[in-house]
Amino acid sequence: MLGHKFGEFSPTRNKVNHGSAGVGATKGSMHKSKK
Repeated sequence: MLGHKFGEFSPTRNKVNHGSAGVGATKGSMHKSKK
């Protein structure tokens, strides 16, 4: 459930901030995938 919500929010935040948010979202996704 959280993954689905995070995935939808990832692209939105990436579009808003093409830098800090992009890196944070990518690292968060990788960490969640490892878990």
